[in-house]
Amino acid sequence: CQVNPVQDTCIKSCERIYTAAECIANADVCRWSPSASSCVTRCSMGATRATCTNTAGCMWIDGSLPAAGTTSFCKRDCGSVDTQLECRASSDCDWVNGKCAVKCCLYDQDMCLSNADRCRYNFVWTAS
Repeated sequence: CQVNPVQDTCIKSCERIYTAAECIANADVCRWSPSASSCVTRCSMGATRATCTNTAGCMWIDGSLPAAGTTSFCKRDCGSVDTQLECRASSDCDWVNGKCAVKCCLYDQDMCLSNADRCRYNFVWTAS
């Protein structure tokens, strides 16, 4: 079981819920994935980088990055968003070449460089 912190109850683990109706009834903690026809734990339940990055379809936003503000948090990975409408509704995602992708400004240097086809890292050079 897992805890529903909103209703302060213990529910069946989202991954053990097999119907859309039951999953949607536990929407505080679970999200129905129509493309996979399965119920998954909402990314917002990932309180740490480790639990977030170990949850399929979730990504950790590092609060130390200027575009993220000052709070680190777990959110649904833009790559797991199915529709252009839902992608554009997220302030952290861009619709690029028919797919949803994380906005470049939320990447650290390594992730930015690994997405060089659409992102450019702003190197700051200092004289030595």
